[in-house]
Amino acid sequence: MSEGALVLLDRLLDEVTNLRKEVQELKGIPAAAPNVEDESMDVQAVMDYLGVGSYAARELFKRKDFPTIRIGKKLRTTRKLLDKWLEEQSRNEKTYLRVVNR
Repeated sequence: MSEGALVLLDRLLDEVTNLRKEVQELKGIPAAAPNVEDESMDVQAVMDYLGVGSYAARELFKRKDFPTIRIGKKLRTTRKLLDKWLEEQSRNEKTYLRVVNR
């Protein structure tokens, strides 16, 4: 993967982090809420956190390399695991960015 692509992925990750902070402020969630990173996230929470649609979020949960936790019949992840996975993806040479104009 080219250096330019890695820089772009780093910028996107920073932008997602900044947007997450803005959403937390708008919802009145303290920036340092206790154990927020350890709370389980379902598909809807991943959609909100990443700003993606239901199809994209469900596809993430289907990936073998996506960190999931099975609770009964439901799949969950945590923000901590999701952030770690996103960081790994930004370093992975096979990662690509697909942009769709609507």
